[in-house]
Amino acid sequence: MAILESCCFWNNVWRGSLASAIYTMVYFSISSLVLLAFIGDEWEYVMGEQDRPRSETMIEKGIIGKLQFRFNIAVLICSVGLVISSAFMICGLIKEISNLLIPWMILMATNIVTELAYFFNFAFGERANFEPIVAFIFTMDFFIISLNVYCLICVASQYQVFKECERLDNRESISNEDLHVPINMPIANLTAAPLKRTHKSIFPTIIEEVA
Repeated sequence: MAILESCCFWNNVWRGSLASAIYTMVYFSISSLVLLAFIGDEWEYVMGEQDRPRSETMIEKGIIGKLQFRFNIAVLICSVGLVISSAFMICGLIKEISNLLIPWMILMATNIVTELAYFFNFAFGERANFEPIVAFIFTMDFFIISLNVYCLICVASQYQVFKECERLDNRESISNEDLHVPINMPIANLTAAPLKRTHKSIFPTIIEEVA
């Protein structure tokens, strides 16, 4: 049985899953472009020409740390993967192929775990710079994580619906095969053999006695 039967404004999880795929493609495309620009600014650090990143951030005090840089790399990998897997998921939803939903679910779960690790590390870390703008960023980040979790549950529900339909189709096909099993029985010879005469006629004897 599916976890959800409806999704947000839609009365079924298929439409909700399609909306999740479109949202994922748009949001993570923008996220990928932003992170790629960040990597471009820190290319010297990536190539090992500098000891540490030189970019500044509002979340941490001072220059960005190596840990946050690694988190950004991990998020970038997940973002690019989610953009690609969203296209596969749209095809899977239209053609009702459940396996095409699996890459999206794996990457979204990985992204959620990465974002949560990022969130708790900097929310409770000593380098966190708590100001109103930082609090707003963390609030938006938590909202996006919650939205991603909801999208993941919605897509997982649609995956369960597809698997249930596939299971019922397989059961029906097996039942149809059982009903049409050919029975190999020997065909009886319908041509009647001529009857053999096993007794002598009594009419000649009667004629002889009368004579």
